[in-house]
Amino acid sequence: MWKDCFSYCTVRIRKWTERKGDVMPQVLVAHLKPGYTLSADVVTPLGGLLFEKGRKIYEREIEILKAFFVEEVTVEEQQPQQPKVKPESKSTTASPSREEMEKALLEPVDQMEKKSPPLPKDDVPKAKMNAPVTFEQRFRETVQWFKTMFLSVRDGQPIPIKELQEKLAELIRGPLELSNIMNTLKQNYPIEDYTYFHSISVSYLSSCIARWSRVAEAEIMSIALTGALHDIGKSKIDPSILYKPEKLTILEMKELRKYPVYGYHLVKAIPAVLEGVTLGVLQHQEREDGSGYPLAIQSQSIHLYAKIVAITDIFHAMCSSKSYKSGFSPYVVLEQLISDSFGKLDPGFVRTFVDGMTQFSLGTNVELHDGSVGKIVFVDPSQPTRPMVEVNGKIINLSLNRNIYIKAVLI
Repeated sequence: MWKDCFSYCTVRIRKWTERKGDVMPQVLVAHLKPGYTLSADVVTPLGGLLFEKGRKIYEREIEILKAFFVEEVTVEEQQPQQPKVKPESKSTTASPSREEMEKALLEPVDQMEKKSPPLPKDDVPKAKMNAPVTFEQRFRETVQWFKTMFLSVRDGQPIPIKELQEKLAELIRGPLELSNIMNTLKQNYPIEDYTYFHSISVSYLSSCIARWSRVAEAEIMSIALTGALHDIGKSKIDPSILYKPEKLTILEMKELRKYPVYGYHLVKAIPAVLEGVTLGVLQHQEREDGSGYPLAIQSQSIHLYAKIVAITDIFHAMCSSKSYKSGFSPYVVLEQLISDSFGKLDPGFVRTFVDGMTQFSLGTNVELHDGSVGKIVFVDPSQPTRPMVEVNGKIINLSLNRNIYIKAVLI
């Protein structure tokens, strides 16, 4: 019966469409063959765009149409020409694949390289010296610098705010790419260095939310700065508590929960730092319903910077492995954030973060919970954490199979 409901809800064009004197016929999906071209958009039963007009039909598209219980599509009149092999990298869908986006972003660099004359032999070492620094290299360099800074603050030195801003500016500029975001989730660092990696990761991810939210350019740096300094108060926590591998006692947990206040005083002592940064550091553990700490304030009293950092702090912490637990998949954590947006986190910023994190996913290789590896072939905007995944030629719709989930993103 539920299948009938889907069929009933499916948008079906009943009329013959006329364009320049040509008649555009409808074809039952059951009779559809590779080679047809769509002459009208196809939408899901929930109203999301499935395929755009002009899309060429191949076996994969037919499988997706069947998975969404689409019965008929409107096609161009000419008979389909049987394609020999479906092109993997080309797509006429509205959203480009991850490979296409990365190619487009790198295109100007490629053109410069093609136009540049070959360097003389004497200049080769200099060319290597001037080779562009990758995001991963810059990220790790920033983490190492931050570690040195954090330890100096523990010893009583002031926070070198100008140098920190310069380091973050180098990190957060440039295009937003999935590979950069996933680099913040890599786990190849010593467990005792977690706080430093976490701080810079939260800084970068917070700047992503700021950019996706289209906040003023000047505020992006302030939000990134809040993310970097949100845990700076932990420099004043006894290391035996901070790095304790076992579960903390009640008294130890009470002491640990003072770190936002310690951080607030450290940042407030810096001349010319915006009040939003100090409040963001103080309030990032507060929750919309007043269940957070240290002040137990509610939504209307929580600063915008704190609302953003709260989301990325939770996301990175849940994705990270600790001595006492393994990290969760980004997709699992994003679903948890959506759940927590009802009363705990700001729903607007959560939605922006989820949409931003999943916008690059089309064409991404992923590992499912059972160890099988597939590729994301369709993302429904209404359920971005539940895409359609192709595994060994079979389309799995995660929105209809709630017991199946993405275990890892393979970059």
